[in-house]
Amino acid sequence: MNRSFLTVVAVAAVAGTAWSAPPAPAAPKVSVAGLRVVGIGYGEGGREAQAFNESSGVGLAVVVQTSGAGGIIAFDENASSLDELTDSTGKNLLDEASIWPFPKLTKDGKAVIVEMKARGVPAPGATDVHARGKLSLTTATGSKAVKVPNVVLANDKTFKLGTGTVTLSEVEATGGQTSVTFKGPLAVFAAIRGMKFMDAQGQPIESSSAGSGRMNDVAMASYRLTTAAKAVTVEIDQWQGMKPVVVPFDVKAGLGLSQ
Repeated sequence: MNRSFLTVVAVAAVAGTAWSAPPAPAAPKVSVAGLRVVGIGYGEGGREAQAFNESSGVGLAVVVQTSGAGGIIAFDENASSLDELTDSTGKNLLDEASIWPFPKLTKDGKAVIVEMKARGVPAPGATDVHARGKLSLTTATGSKAVKVPNVVLANDKTFKLGTGTVTLSEVEATGGQTSVTFKGPLAVFAAIRGMKFMDAQGQPIESSSAGSGRMNDVAMASYRLTTAAKAVTVEIDQWQGMKPVVVPFDVKAGLGLSQ
């Protein structure tokens, strides 16, 4: 299923003139970005000496590219799958197959590289590998800034964001700087592109990200603020037009990275 490719076309007669919806955006393009093949290692258990310090098997990177308005903002490895991985002789390479959960996403959202690997080693004389599966992505049409005024920088203070509540924790102020962690429902944080901070006069406060993460259905994002203020305005850049997209892939890769 690929919900991003559904096209609704309507034809209406207005003053005797037929109208049709604009064409649907082009489907995302999937191609091979890289291929790594590592043979069986040497020594005890085949693990003492291994090429590139990697376990034996095949590593494959595919790139998904999109065009038009908006772009790709997230990847869900749990809803993605590598269903087939074989070499040109037909040998199954899917042993201990996995998909790396941290993709490489371009700032403009127009391309994302997803890496996967398996322990199977191609047969002698094999010329390429064939991979088939699906990638679960989230796209957005753009983003919009939302300001939340007078957010008190103290533990357990909260503010509403959409249908969810964001809670402040691990607030610590030292030497004119304040560190703070924001926590909230995963669904709420998935729509956050970034945060900025302003003082009572509306002037920007210098800040830097101190990391982010999740635990079950709770997400968190930490920041360091160059301020000793007790309250700030939080400007949250929220993704708009978010939509899940399942992109199937069926690629073949050899030394020339044929696609």
